[in-house]
Amino acid sequence: MTYINFEEARLYARNLELETTNEAWMEYCKNNKIPDEIPIQPDQRYRRSGWKNWKDFLMDPKNRFLPFNEAREFLKALGLKINKDWQNYSAGYFSDSIGLRPKNIPADPELRYRHEWKGMRYWLGLTEVHGWLPYNEALKLVQEKMHEFGYSGQIEWKKLRKSEHYPDGVPTDPIRVYGEQCNISDWYCNKKV
Repeated sequence: MTYINFEEARLYARNLELETTNEAWMEYCKNNKIPDEIPIQPDQRYRRSGWKNWKDFLMDPKNRFLPFNEAREFLKALGLKINKDWQNYSAGYFSDSIGLRPKNIPADPELRYRHEWKGMRYWLGLTEVHGWLPYNEALKLVQEKMHEFGYSGQIEWKKLRKSEHYPDGVPTDPIRVYGEQCNISDWYCNKKV
């Protein structure tokens, strides 16, 4: 079999507007007829003739994500309330009611917008907090919520963190935000407030 060159295969793949993963490509190939001159395993076929990675192969550099604030405004209008709503929407489970997530809104906003990221509640437009609370205030709010629900330990803290009850202005990854001053076991409420 003679395959087309890498640039032509990449152009074909980019026009499909798939997610930028090996899994998305393989799923597409499994469910759709691709031309015989396009390899099903382009990472193998073109590894010495232009291949970089799946993102490069599948995403047109002109097809960038919306700026953070535009994406956030779009999501705010959808009325999603909790992290689970976002996960379901992002996975396409709400396609009948509010449609599919546009390709210019990333499935991993905490990575794509890491410099603007202020937590899921901010992303969904549920809070207008433009920065994090000071460490001691944030810790106190989390500890109060943990006690309010009778929670303690890492598993229940993660449960609170993903819920609509998680306090505004408090990061879901306090170590990343507060650094060395953060003793994560304090956030799990193993001690009394």
